[in-house]
Amino acid sequence: RRFVAAPAGWTHAATLDAVVLPAGRSYFLGNCVGCLLPEKSGPGTFLLRLDANGSPDPTFSSDGWAMYADDLLSVEPRALSVEPDGAATAAFRVSFNFSPLGVVVIRWTTAGELDSSFSGNGIGELVDREPGAPIDLVVNPDTGKIVVGIQVSLQSPGDGLLGLTSQGARDLQFGASGWLDLEIEEGTELAALELQSDGKIVAAAT
Repeated sequence: RRFVAAPAGWTHAATLDAVVLPAGRSYFLGNCVGCLLPEKSGPGTFLLRLDANGSPDPTFSSDGWAMYADDLLSVEPRALSVEPDGAATAAFRVSFNFSPLGVVVIRWTTAGELDSSFSGNGIGELVDREPGAPIDLVVNPDTGKIVVGIQVSLQSPGDGLLGLTSQGARDLQFGASGWLDLEIEEGTELAALELQSDGKIVAAAT
């Protein structure tokens, strides 16, 4: 067991997803309060990378903690995928004044910086996919394409898969204009995604 303290000044931090790589490094995605610059007083997102010994990795964003927040929108981290080289991709639910707007994907480099090769600034296109929120995502290592599992609710069936291009825009070649309705039975909900070696996606529901 290893306890990692949040940086000084933080008043809240909650981990929402995590990934452990075979070499022992681990990534933790979550939200935080009191973690941003003074001019950004609202909640933010953190991506923490620990080395194999369980300490914040100083080669990742200088202290192991990569931060993100939007100036106007509420961006809630929901799911994380990490490639073997250490680049990280996360799916977020986006809202404004508590009104949901859609889904966006953000990518960081192995050094903990927003990846400028991804959509120009590391932040994908805001895709209108509401109601619903990301529950998991997979990244195809050969094509770079992304598939996000969207969970609606037990009361409103409609869980499905959102296909995105390697640049985080809606993939019109996936499903019906980027959306595949899973048509799972009422009373169940999408829980996880897995990418097989042949590129096929396995979805699990409970």
